[in-house]
Amino acid sequence: MRNFIFLVFLFSIKLYGQNFSKKEHIVRFIYNVIPCPCAQWSKVNDKNKYSEKFFLIDSKKLTQDAEDFWDGTSLPLIVEATGVFSENKSIPKDFSPKGDAEREKARIFKYRKIRLVQLGNKKF
Repeated sequence: MRNFIFLVFLFSIKLYGQNFSKKEHIVRFIYNVIPCPCAQWSKVNDKNKYSEKFFLIDSKKLTQDAEDFWDGTSLPLIVEATGVFSENKSIPKDFSPKGDAEREKARIFKYRKIRLVQLGNKKF
């Protein structure tokens, strides 16, 4: 059954209209809270303040949206997600930023599983 779910997940990757890697990764991301209509997540292990930013999207809308973990005040927000990276930069088709600024393209991490690791001082 687990293999079947993974195959369905891989099939949905191609349907999204973006090329994604076939290798699945488990990655920790930190929420950046950047005041722009852009990707808000970077890898936790990237110490460089100019590290690559990512859009995190749910592969099937079956799990919680990553941004929904944030309470609006507590930082850092760190999640661990299992999924695949896009090969190129783009903007997710369902991304609707606030404001009129031009949206920046970034790589997408499409997850099938996500969990909260840290919110403020609280670790999970």
